Amino acid sequence: MELIDCLIELLTTVPLLLLQILQAKIQRLEHLVQLKDIRIEDLQTRLKQFHEMVAEEDNISPGGKPRIIHR
Repeated sequence: MELIDCLIELLTTVPLLLLQILQAKIQRLEHLVQLKDIRIEDLQTRLKQFHEMVAEEDNISPGGKPRIIHR
């Protein structure tokens, strides 16, 4: 193979390899975003449950009877 042929092959192969590497990195980043979205949803659910639990406890007196709230 002549030098010019090697250079042409190199110039056509390297960009394709770089493109494949970048595509793989993009897929990995998209996967990480999906994992983060799942984690955020889980934490939001837990926070909502915690707020509901605290609200229920606020409406119960220490003796276990519901408090009467005067407004």
